[in-house]
Amino acid sequence: MMKKTILLSCLTAMVLFAAPVNNNNEKGQVTVQKQIEQLEKQVKLQQKYLKYSIYEIRKLKKELKEVKKRQKISRNIYFKKIAPMLANNHLYWNLGLRSTFDFVDYKTKSGKKYTNNILSNRVDLKGVYKVDDGLKTVVEIEANNIYGMNNINRTSPYNNISWVASETPDDTTLRVKKAYFLWHFGDGYMLSFGRRDSVDGFPANLATGDEEGSPLAIIGNLEFDGFAFRAGSNPLSKIFPKAKEWNSWIKICGGRAYSDAVGKWDTSGLPPYAKNGLSNTNFLIALIYPYVGEKFEIGGMAVSAWNMKGYNTYADLMANNMEDLGNYSAGTMMLKIKGLSNKSLYWRKSLAYILVAGDWTNPSSGKEMLGSTSNKFGKAIWLGLDMPGISANDRWGAMLTMGSKYWKNLAFAEDRVTGSLSSVRGTGFETYYHRKLRKALYLDTSMTLMDYKHSGSDGFFGVSGSPNQPDYVKRAFNIRVDIKYNF
Repeated sequence: MMKKTILLSCLTAMVLFAAPVNNNNEKGQVTVQKQIEQLEKQVKLQQKYLKYSIYEIRKLKKELKEVKKRQKISRNIYFKKIAPMLANNHLYWNLGLRSTFDFVDYKTKSGKKYTNNILSNRVDLKGVYKVDDGLKTVVEIEANNIYGMNNINRTSPYNNISWVASETPDDTTLRVKKAYFLWHFGDGYMLSFGRRDSVDGFPANLATGDEEGSPLAIIGNLEFDGFAFRAGSNPLSKIFPKAKEWNSWIKICGGRAYSDAVGKWDTSGLPPYAKNGLSNTNFLIALIYPYVGEKFEIGGMAVSAWNMKGYNTYADLMANNMEDLGNYSAGTMMLKIKGLSNKSLYWRKSLAYILVAGDWTNPSSGKEMLGSTSNKFGKAIWLGLDMPGISANDRWGAMLTMGSKYWKNLAFAEDRVTGSLSSVRGTGFETYYHRKLRKALYLDTSMTLMDYKHSGSDGFFGVSGSPNQPDYVKRAFNIRVDIKYNF
């Protein structure tokens, strides 16, 4: 109002000085009055236009801000987080492509050396169908082939077993990696059945640059068929009052790792799908996370498996005569530190972790597990750092594993072509760097060195898993480079 009064006063003075009139002339007074009224109208129109312009500018600024905000949501986040939630009545697909170069170098205890360079290509197609907020189905198929190789010409009988079928590089056959449903019900419960995802568990996923799976990789890294039941912090708070505050949760998983059954038309004359002398191999897993906070995460995992298979003697190995050898148990505890210091953004985005684990074998009477007829205990430790890289979306890290003479885990699926870092009976070291080249395109590099003090690190539970073999790979070295597309 004050600005308007000053403006009118100035305009009036300008008019009076520019067009002087006789104060005694009534006509002149009317003329000046009309000029003032016209100027007032112009001022009002200008003010109205000015208000309208400011409104339009603010509106455009707001729209521009929203556009920039939407642009900040990467395509990867949108398709992995938002799209599945919006997938009601739609099947949402995610495509992953990975081309990999591996240089491998081995040295045996007897002094023999082996080197090779391997090219492989992995294709995985993941489909998610969300029926409603409480029910979702997931299916994933994968082909993981080595350039110029087909398993038909190979002699290994293990490449295509269901534990590792789509995880180990082999031929171009598409295999089912995942096929299960997730049913969320009640006040924080989940039930799932089918071919479950139990690969890329923490911290193995850090080295491969993949999404974190639910198992802890120091114990298990393999595909399995079975069920999972999860109870979140809400139901747990009825038993443990701190559960909500600590974001506690537990998950119970179970399944069948080996079915002793003949086919529908067995040539030996047995009825369809009858047993052929062995027992089924079943297992049970418990994941317990008592505390999941912004700074720290504490978790644990326990596994029990019955009727583990293997070759009791080298004669059985040559004759491909597997037997029930005994039972197996293992457990681990994990501490994850998310943000090492508040002094800089770099350390706030860094991650440190440590996992300790142990395993126990219980051979059946007269049978050997890991080269011994008596119970054996093994132990392992896995520690490492994961930190930001040069660019905003880059990550790099280093990890160290150490395993004892009788350390044995269930990490048979793809980890590295030279063998699983978590299975090493000795010392394993790896450093890696993940760089984002552009949207949905990544470059992953790693260097792995495994120094074996005992044999049988990647073997099964019979003679191939014995730590007392006369000759074995003493050192394995792997340089890996892959380009990964994920959309």
